[in-house]
Amino acid sequence: MTKTSLNTGNSVRMVKRLALLTQLVAVGLTLTMVRVLHPNTLEADILFSVWLLLPYGLLAVIAAVRSRDSAEALANLAATLLIAGGGLMFLADVIFFRPDAQGAIALLMAPILQGIGIMILAPLAHWVFRLITKYRSTPNEH
Repeated sequence: MTKTSLNTGNSVRMVKRLALLTQLVAVGLTLTMVRVLHPNTLEADILFSVWLLLPYGLLAVIAAVRSRDSAEALANLAATLLIAGGGLMFLADVIFFRPDAQGAIALLMAPILQGIGIMILAPLAHWVFRLITKYRSTPNEH
């Protein structure tokens, strides 16, 4: 193994860990928001928690399957940051800033919207980072 391949392997691991840390923080904040809602029963608490955590499970699977090199790891991190950040902002808006009677419907829609975001952003991020990697690896022709 060359020194650059070791550095690349270390950077991939570091980016994967950062994506996992982002997901763990998002999971913790999401569970905290579910607790703020005070579901009436344990079943409702579990149902809301599992439903709202589904996108993070999907992001974890994508990161586990598609993080062979630094471009894929960075793409997964970018998608994770955007999806987790958007989902948390949406939940915070519904729960804290604009609570109303339709908040439960919005909570049910959050994972669906995040799933749509994953379907769009994950492939787009992988494509963009592949283009950047390809562009950086070709010699300048000036």
